[in-house]
Amino acid sequence: MKRGLFATLLVAATLLPHLSWGQNLDSILVELGRRDQEVRRETSAMLLSRSLDTLLMAAAMTEEVDNHCRATLYPLLDTLGWPKGLSTEANKAIWLIIQHDGESQRKYLPQMEQAALQGSIDKGDYALFEDRLNMNASRPQRFGSQTVVLNMGTQGAAIYLWPVADAERLDSLRHSVGLQPIEKYLSIFESAYGRKAIWDPSITVERMDSLRRGTNTVQMKTNLKSE
Repeated sequence: MKRGLFATLLVAATLLPHLSWGQNLDSILVELGRRDQEVRRETSAMLLSRSLDTLLMAAAMTEEVDNHCRATLYPLLDTLGWPKGLSTEANKAIWLIIQHDGESQRKYLPQMEQAALQGSIDKGDYALFEDRLNMNASRPQRFGSQTVVLNMGTQGAAIYLWPVADAERLDSLRHSVGLQPIEKYLSIFESAYGRKAIWDPSITVERMDSLRRGTNTVQMKTNLKSE
């Protein structure tokens, strides 16, 4: 009993510098999710700029917000685990913050899996998380949700789908978690960003890694509604 109380007080002490009095946990998480999305909306167009200063500014803006969100969320997850009884928006905020932190995805994978099993996050969101984790580990993705931009900041910049493990079953796998067919998905990217979106099943992970090491690259949004 005392240990549990101490853990709760520890989390509260860690979170207090970031929070306002009177906020409850759900609204705190929803606000973190709002900040996560807002900075990405603000910097989306900046990431396709040819100006190095603009690209660096976008990265700095995003990093500042991400660091704040992680410093607020992670002590809670590390001490008490994934909170129960949250709203859809609050659960989504937790997913967003972890999804955007390549260094912590593996650490929080068990909590993410459990949240998906319990219905706290939907199947499509978990699929995106799994795909990004695999891409960050230089492995093929399963559901085809992850893309990168090669030659960022140049006239020849193009969006490439990260290699997938099973090209023949891709649309079937996407359908199973509520994602639209891959061709529709890529056409949305083209409309949103004004860049050609390419899926070339012949490109291996090794080749894609080589290409992105040799050019300026950026990971694009993987869910154009909230990511």
